[in-house]
Amino acid sequence: NAGEKVYLQLFRTIDKQKKYDEKALKKKFAGKSSEGHLHVIKNYLQNLILDSLYMYRSRNNRSLRTKFFRAETYFEKGLYDQAQQILQKLRRESEQEEDFITMLEAIRLEKRLMLTLANVDEERMQMLIEKEGRGLTSYEEICNYLNLGMEVGYIHFKYHESSLNISDIEKREIDKRIVFTDTSAPQSTYGRYLLHNARGTYYRTVSEFKKASEE
Repeated sequence: NAGEKVYLQLFRTIDKQKKYDEKALKKKFAGKSSEGHLHVIKNYLQNLILDSLYMYRSRNNRSLRTKFFRAETYFEKGLYDQAQQILQKLRRESEQEEDFITMLEAIRLEKRLMLTLANVDEERMQMLIEKEGRGLTSYEEICNYLNLGMEVGYIHFKYHESSLNISDIEKREIDKRIVFTDTSAPQSTYGRYLLHNARGTYYRTVSEFKKASEE
């Protein structure tokens, strides 16, 4: 479509690639923009995607939080059957949406409910404990990747301020850390996204550093 915006064309092209190919993109869009302009378009596209993901997750998270507060209110008012119905569904939905904070709170309240009713099913309690452990591990994983992204983002920001040089980056040995190198480690979709984003920003910054030093 000749009238389609360049960033949409770029998105469709990347989406069709089995593996990201920078050279192929530059070749395809050579007549539509300069290399520098293409970099701006890529950043614009990335921000659009991030904003869309944020809006999607925020909308879902608000719905899940509303359900949790409703279950909590039922529990506090002694309406235990209603609370239980919400909690069982909420636990599954929050796990599926990778909202691990809500998932952990739902499990905590579900365990409290069992103890309040003095009706502890050992098998079900064990299942909740195991899910709670996996939820804690997933939440910790996401925190680690968020911290990695913050550190890489700081380096990228300082580079554009001309406050760092390549040796400052190399001393941090970010690219040698297991949290950075093991791309198969993330158990959640959000974790994989955070790691991919951090790695992309890191390598792009290092590449810009080296390119600038050669000029």
